[in-house]
Amino acid sequence: MLSSANIDIEGALILLALLIFFCSGFIALIIVFIINKVQKKTKSGLYYFLSFVLSGIAVLTLATIIFFAIFFSNM
Repeated sequence: MLSSANIDIEGALILLALLIFFCSGFIALIIVFIINKVQKKTKSGLYYFLSFVLSGIAVLTLATIIFFAIFFSNM
């Protein structure tokens, strides 16, 4: 019974990558928005969009590097 289970590793990795990207982008977006609101600076929507995308890419890249460092150090 257990051998008939279909484990979809690729789908899980894609969902994990999307989760890391969107969560880190959203958290960075909220932090940048709060900082700009406190300093009473007005920024365009493009500024917030770029901060969302760049922070998501940066954290996803960092997570990938850490994963490969851990994975290949145990081989």
